[in-house]
Amino acid sequence: MTLIVGILCSDGVVMASDSAATYGSGGTSTIGQQEVTKLWKIGNAGLFGSTGAIGMAQMIHASIEKDWTNGKPLYIQQQPSEVMGRISKLVMKETQELFRTAQPLAALIGQKAAGGPVICTCLVAICADKRPRLFSFEPTGAPEEMTPDLPFVALGSGQPIADPFLAFLKRVFWRDHQPTMAEGRFAAAWTIRHVSQTNAGGVGGKLQLAVLRMDGATVKVDFPDIEEHYQAVEQAEDAMRSYIAKHGDEPSAPPLPEPPNKDLA
Repeated sequence: MTLIVGILCSDGVVMASDSAATYGSGGTSTIGQQEVTKLWKIGNAGLFGSTGAIGMAQMIHASIEKDWTNGKPLYIQQQPSEVMGRISKLVMKETQELFRTAQPLAALIGQKAAGGPVICTCLVAICADKRPRLFSFEPTGAPEEMTPDLPFVALGSGQPIADPFLAFLKRVFWRDHQPTMAEGRFAAAWTIRHVSQTNAGGVGGKLQLAVLRMDGATVKVDFPDIEEHYQAVEQAEDAMRSYIAKHGDEPSAPPLPEPPNKDLA
């Protein structure tokens, strides 16, 4: 059970996740939620997050990182579509053989037990054409790039709650512009917190937050302090409660009567 959120900002990319993982065997949980790392660096200039099978995520991450290390200049200079296609092929290379192995097992042990260990959805933040980009990849390798028109994405079991909440935050805070990094960090942290407190099990643990940005010609990856983001979310919720407490019960003032017409007196 996982929630990964990615937001393409005007000056970089924000990624956030919960930290809860459920361990199991054959599709059945064996122990309760354990804290795990869900956001990883790609070299020193990219970010990777995933939902689903942890082992498959480790393999895909290692494959992308190796390819990035060997072809670093290509990633930075290539067009986004070329980088997206390059990573898509890496995902397919890691998954296809295991998918073929899982298919005949599904008839014997069930689709959930056979497919669970090989199904993994990924989020990648990396630079292409000298700008930060955000891509998502389905278990089959099918890719999608986030755009300024639709700059956010949510993956995992918490997505049905996260998507409408992110759409609400977009309408309130960045309806007519691409979010800044500050707005993206705030929105990502609030979304993870909201889903963790709303979802009936599965999404939880500490917030994990990471950012990718350009500093001149240099790509930088940071993991900001999460406490200030918790505080910002609490302050926003307190501000809404204070507003309702102050204004919610005030009756609207009745309209003033029209002044008398002196010409008719």
